[in-house]
Amino acid sequence: MRELLLKWAGVIVGLSIFAAAPAAADGPYRSYKDGPYMHEGIANWTGIYIGAGIGYSYSSSDLRHDYTGGLTGNDRYSIDQDGVNATVTAGFDHQFGGSLVWGLFADYTFGSIKDSVVLATAPDVLRYRLEDSWAVGGRLGLVHDGALWFLTAGYTGIDVSFADLDGTLHGYFLGAGLEKDIGRNFRLKVEYRFADYGSETLFDGTAGCCDARIRVDSTVHSVRLGMSYVFGQRETYRHEPLK
Repeated sequence: MRELLLKWAGVIVGLSIFAAAPAAADGPYRSYKDGPYMHEGIANWTGIYIGAGIGYSYSSSDLRHDYTGGLTGNDRYSIDQDGVNATVTAGFDHQFGGSLVWGLFADYTFGSIKDSVVLATAPDVLRYRLEDSWAVGGRLGLVHDGALWFLTAGYTGIDVSFADLDGTLHGYFLGAGLEKDIGRNFRLKVEYRFADYGSETLFDGTAGCCDARIRVDSTVHSVRLGMSYVFGQRETYRHEPLK
């Protein structure tokens, strides 16, 4: 797990260096002489976009099993899971104040990460799965050299199943990322996101010999690499007399 996170950190650092590098001469941000004026391409982040990406998620879940009746007690299980997933997203950004950007977005992530436990009241191996998730939130960022450095936050939910029990966990997410304009209305993005789904009761009733209650507390760390397409004109120009 630690080695994989270090690899992703390397990806983020590499992309950061790429974003800070000067734009290529034939890229969307260029300066050139045309008569008595200089025409400089300037990043314009205002617009509606759609996108898709792939990612890696690591989940840490605490499962608490309380029971009374034929048996009495409580068990705690620490469940660590990881896996790959795919995300689709849509959103809107607005640039203001020259280099500041705010935006709203929604995304849906497809995937399943799982582990297994054995409860004291049910000797069978039971599988705990975190499945598809979704998020609605906003972001605020700063544009520099054709790249947007941003922070993000919002609401998130995730489907969960344990044995034959199904439910939905709700919580919040926080994140940070870097998005690079690569020209022709396309952007490349790398993002880290932390989601906390708090504590939820999956079951409260009779299970086998005993009255039982099952509660879970889950957090998810994700790293995503994605590409988006922005609708409309992506470039504005500043015209200044040559000195």
